[in-house]
Amino acid sequence: MYIGGAFTTAGARPRNRIAALSVADNLALDWNPNANGVVNRIAVAGDTVFAGGTFGSIGSQTRAFLAGLDAATGLATAWSPTLNGAVQEMLVLGNDLYVGGAFSLVGTEARRGIVAFDINTGEASTWKPQTAILAGGASIVTAISRSGTKVLLGGNFNSVGGVIRRNAAALDPLTGTVTEWIPDPNSTVTALAFADERVFMGGLFTSIGGRDRRRVASVNPTNGAASAWSPAVLGRATLAINSLLPAPPNLIYIGGNFTNVAGTPRNGLAAVARSSTGSVDAWNPNPLAANAAQSASVNALALADNLLYVGGDFVSIGGQPRAKLAAVDISTAIAGTFKPAVNNVVLALAISGNTLYVGGTLTNVGGLVRGRIAAVDTTTSLATPWNPDASGAGTSTRVNALSLAANAVYAAGNFTSIGGDFRNRAAALRFSNSQATGWSPEIDNTVRSVLVTENAIYLGGDFTTIGGNKQAYFAVFSTAPAFISGTQEVLGNGMFRSQLRTGEGRRLIVRSTEDFVTFHNLSTNEPPAVAPILFTDTPEPGSRLRFYQAIVE
Repeated sequence: MYIGGAFTTAGARPRNRIAALSVADNLALDWNPNANGVVNRIAVAGDTVFAGGTFGSIGSQTRAFLAGLDAATGLATAWSPTLNGAVQEMLVLGNDLYVGGAFSLVGTEARRGIVAFDINTGEASTWKPQTAILAGGASIVTAISRSGTKVLLGGNFNSVGGVIRRNAAALDPLTGTVTEWIPDPNSTVTALAFADERVFMGGLFTSIGGRDRRRVASVNPTNGAASAWSPAVLGRATLAINSLLPAPPNLIYIGGNFTNVAGTPRNGLAAVARSSTGSVDAWNPNPLAANAAQSASVNALALADNLLYVGGDFVSIGGQPRAKLAAVDISTAIAGTFKPAVNNVVLALAISGNTLYVGGTLTNVGGLVRGRIAAVDTTTSLATPWNPDASGAGTSTRVNALSLAANAVYAAGNFTSIGGDFRNRAAALRFSNSQATGWSPEIDNTVRSVLVTENAIYLGGDFTTIGGNKQAYFAVFSTAPAFISGTQEVLGNGMFRSQLRTGEGRRLIVRSTEDFVTFHNLSTNEPPAVAPILFTDTPEPGSRLRFYQAIVE
């Protein structure tokens, strides 16, 4: 067995990063290429062992990132392609070695992240697929929404799943297959919404599919073609679209950092007709910044009854002094009595009944210490006792996005602790006591958006690994009930046990049978049960083969 990694001993002998082990006695064989850097992948073809990684020498020869090694001697062969970056993946198919990694050149030819070599000659083939290329190092996925059976992505990217899609894409939520929805905005998408069988988009773009569309647009949900709706948004250098919220009867609220919509002065917040005219409604709460030379920023919107809850960075709105968070009457544009006194920027809102969940960089609500996330009673304007306290990322700690499920608030952002436990950048927080559930995805960088549906959790952001595994910028977690692989045990007394994932808000009945005619209930688990649950069964002496079934209600 050939193994590669970052080790310096293997099979009871000194071996640097690569070794051959006897499967008979576990000891290292004499084969010793002695790599001076990490070996990430190994592939074998005939008498050649291919190694890829971060090394600069291996097999007693200078070989940067990729080498062919003699399977008998461990010495480097003459096979020596030239790469300019680390190798992460390799696969032998027929006469070709497919190599993926962080390189951008093969010899002097541009090959971004993937290439196929002839395993005999070392020559790169003509196979040259497109791969995702970051534009200016910006984050990839900054918005997630849903349109019927599609999951919509927006951000700053050139391809998704090996399919060319610029800044916006739609995926099948079950298979992850990229659909034929191709709006092709020419710059970053930061907000998405769905209404009237149309997808509304906001961002930094100035065209959609080659048609002039200034920062907001609506497109066909099937093919991505831009509609006639085109209320151009203008502003200062800090112009941004942060939130889109469709509302009855025929409006869409636009929040961001801007000064003009469709030729009408509007500071950071506007109501626009969803009809083809895109006309600006007379409603104008006019949020203002502390500095008259700056634009107020509206980052998040939530609608309940006749009030629009507005979160961002402003000092007044609706004709009243209101800092960072306010409720504005959707008829009069006047700020109501809701006045929670938030001390720093609000980035995310989610509302359930009389409770408004708030995320951002805030550290105090109405005189009560709250670490970047809080729950506010909309009737009293006071912070409730619910207090997950996000922390751990220093001055950059923040909650960027919130999504409500049946039994928990899903929070995403930049933190390493929340809900009384270690959670990296994403967590599910119980409504009842603000404690983190068992869901702990271990994400390596900032999460900017979260969407929870009945059977899945979608995340987008700057991350490149989850749980130590490569997962770039977009991830999907299943919340569908399932037996958890690897947790099944048969104990010495004949007892059988296993863990199940119940899914959000599910009532789960576990039962056993020997003949699929007679069933015996073993346990009933009432929601909430976001964390895995354990069931056990002790068969009667002489029992035949038993089967287990989980019934979801």
